[in-house]
Amino acid sequence: MNPFDKMMFQMAQQEKIPVPQQTSEKIEDILSQLPQRKVVRFSPLRRIAAVAASLVFVFLFLLPNVSVTYAETLEQVPVLGELIRVVTIRNYVYSDDYHDMSIEVPNIEDDTLGDAAEEINKDVEALTQQLMDQFYADVEAIGDEGHTSVYADYDVVTNTDRWFTLKLTVFQASGSGSAYYVYYNVDRSCDQIVQLGDLFTDDSYAEVLRQDILAQMKQQMEEDPSLVYWTEDSDMGQDYIDLKPEHNYYFDDAGNLVIPFDEYEIAPGYMGCPEFTVQRSVFESLLNDAYRN
Repeated sequence: MNPFDKMMFQMAQQEKIPVPQQTSEKIEDILSQLPQRKVVRFSPLRRIAAVAASLVFVFLFLLPNVSVTYAETLEQVPVLGELIRVVTIRNYVYSDDYHDMSIEVPNIEDDTLGDAAEEINKDVEALTQQLMDQFYADVEAIGDEGHTSVYADYDVVTNTDRWFTLKLTVFQASGSGSAYYVYYNVDRSCDQIVQLGDLFTDDSYAEVLRQDILAQMKQQMEEDPSLVYWTEDSDMGQDYIDLKPEHNYYFDDAGNLVIPFDEYEIAPGYMGCPEFTVQRSVFESLLNDAYRN
């Protein structure tokens, strides 16, 4: 038995929680039958890799089977059983001297979300196809007389035992450019897609959120003269802060509401896609009972 095998056997024997006799006998029998290995000298890099592999074996395979305490703790780690898996299933790329396209297509691979995952995946597919059709139409129409580009990717903003939020970012340029977001929020307690308006008891939330965002805009502009939001001119200001029931949103880690805006929606293009955090205390009394806690 080599030193590593002996060490693992001793760890199993020293575990405070008793190991069943049958399991202990099997471990001892298996270890006694292991072939004796010659000592091989590894380079420092290979030694590090070997140590890392040993630690993975210890923490993920051996300890959960010889220690009840460790196994129960491992089951409570969210990353192993609660997170929603999102993968890139396709990446569409096109490039020439005048036109560029790069679109990453996400796909939610999780049975626990049921119809919500299927609905989001279908919607993403439809949006992707729309972006591609428009891009190739622009390529054909413009040719070498102009430039066009489209970029789309995604990010998982929230992934907890209660909320899952997928964010799509899209940038399109043909002459001028614009960027916008698409957010999908899923309440995992009922596996339903939840829009902004669904969170509240009535439509009064829109004005409450709007006034808070307007106050933040004015404060930011007072503190930094380089910032510009459309707040004063009725043609380019307050009417543009239109928080419809399907407006983008997501919750931050503290349960506050984050309201993003698309490029040019509430500010000049150089301001990008601003977003504002509305403290939970501002809107909590307006929430439906299902979202109070």
